[in-house]
Formats: sequence, structure tokens, C-alpha cells
Amino acid sequence: LKLEQELGGDVLLISGLSIWPSARPLAEHVLRRDVRGLRVLELGAGTGAVGLACGIGGASRVVLSDRLVLQRPKPNPAAEGQAHAALKFGRRQLELLERNLALNAPLFAEGCDSKVVELDFDAEPDSPSSVDAVMNEHGPFDLVLGSDIAYSSQAHPALARCLAQLYASHRQMSTAVSQEAPLEVLLGHQSRLPGSLASLKANMAREQLTVTEVHKEGEVVVLRIDSQQT
Repeated sequence: LKLEQELGGDVLLISGLSIWPSARPLAEHVLRRDVRGLRVLELGAGTGAVGLACGIGGASRVVLSDRLVLQRPKPNPAAEGQAHAALKFGRRQLELLERNLALNAPLFAEGCDSKVVELDFDAEPDSPSSVDAVMNEHGPFDLVLGSDIAYSSQAHPALARCLAQLYASHRQMSTAVSQEAPLEVLLGHQSRLPGSLASLKANMAREQLTVTEVHKEGEVVVLRIDSQQT
């Protein structure tokens, strides 16, 4: 597995430009099973470490997703002495994922369908970056993964809604083909503030989702998120 990171410049504006602590434990936990032939979606993929590891492990489909991020515009010498230009949303995060996919795709199983897509937990339902749009174009999936995407309690409501929507879309797709294909959702999580895990569980419960710890390594836990709806 080869990964490019960005550790300088305005990296503090974009949390996903470097590898976070939960990526390795989550990837290792997933790869203890046979992922050959599985269709994998990584949410908030960052560097793409976990999804790419699944591709190398033999997954048949790997979709790395993340959102547009705030970034500084390129310096303009003609504007020297003027106020800094406002931050704008751009594809810097997605471009990093695309580079890392290009580095590792030659190691994937023959015929593996792999791509980078924009997916924003807060996107409007009719947006091309919404959960439904991504599922309709690239789903269904067998395995949905996320590494350190629940570090901020402020993100928990949107994340819970996203996962509930993923399960709902998956159920619709399974019904359409008269086949109930299982979906598994795993999150690698490291609590950085008191009450973080409790907040995550509470927000998941509001969306009729349950949280179960399935693996622990140091301060990192792997959580399985299940839907209570059938």
C-alpha cells in the first residue's frame, strides 16, 4: 500500500490530507476476513488507506468518497499587498484520493471497479453528492467503512443521517432485485473528548441505528453500525 499525504501549507484546514490513527487498526480488522469479491464504499476516505487496502485484498469494487473542502486560492503576485482572498471550496481532498488510487490500482484484483466520488453527508437529496445519488450510480455495496470520521461530535447528526440513508437505499435496491444482500458498516473511532462515544451512540439511536464494539486496539475501537429497521 502506497499513500501520498500532505503535511504542510494549509493542511490544518483539511483534516483528511494525512493518515489518522484509526486507519491501520480498521484496515487490519477488515482484512482478517476474506474481502475478495466484496463491493466497498469508504466514507470520508481522506487518504483512502482503508478502501485501498480492501482493493489490494481483492475487493471487486472500491469507491473512495469525500467532500469538497475549503482551501486557499493560489497566490496572485498581482494582488500583493491586498487582503487575502476568501477561502473557497475545492477538490484538493478528492485530488489526493485520485493520486493515491492511481498509485495502488495496479495492485488491485483484475477487473476491480475503482473510483473517487464526491459524497457530502449534508448534501441536499437532489444533489449529485448526496447519499442517494452515490448509491444509485455506484451501489449497492457489501461493506461501508469510515476511519476517524466521527472525531467531532458536531458531525455526529449528519453522519448518523448518512448511514441511515445508506441502509434505506440498500434495502430498496435489495427489494428491487428480490434479494436481501447484507450490508455491514464499520467505523474506526478514537475518542478524543469526553462524551464523544456517548454522543455518537445517541445520534445513531435517533436514526434507529445501533453501535457495537467489535474490536479494540489501544485507544482505537472498531464499531459496527446496524440498522434496527428491516
